[in-house]
Amino acid sequence: MKRSTRPLPPVSQKRRKAAPRRADVRAEVLRRAGHRCEAIHLVPEVRCGSPFADRPALEVDELLGGAARSVEWLDPDRCQALCQLHHDWKTANKHAYLDRLAASGVHDPRSRPA
Repeated sequence: MKRSTRPLPPVSQKRRKAAPRRADVRAEVLRRAGHRCEAIHLVPEVRCGSPFADRPALEVDELLGGAARSVEWLDPDRCQALCQLHHDWKTANKHAYLDRLAASGVHDPRSRPA
């Protein structure tokens, strides 16, 4: 079987078509969070900050990510606003973050149906 030499598009047609909805989700999540990081009390050992100029100061993060991201990225109830440093910590410590989220009295996103 001969492979195509055409490069893959940077964004799929499906993702490009959903981009306006993602922009709405992003705006809703940031508005709901008051344009502030939502992890400041969950991860107090990490100081809020956004030192990287090539990334948004507040990032909209999918709570579970991974395989669930295909559903979550268009659902504002499954997203949160995080500063860059808390987003990086959450990414590196996903299970600990979800445990803290559940212990805080917020519904555990792992138990939500996809």
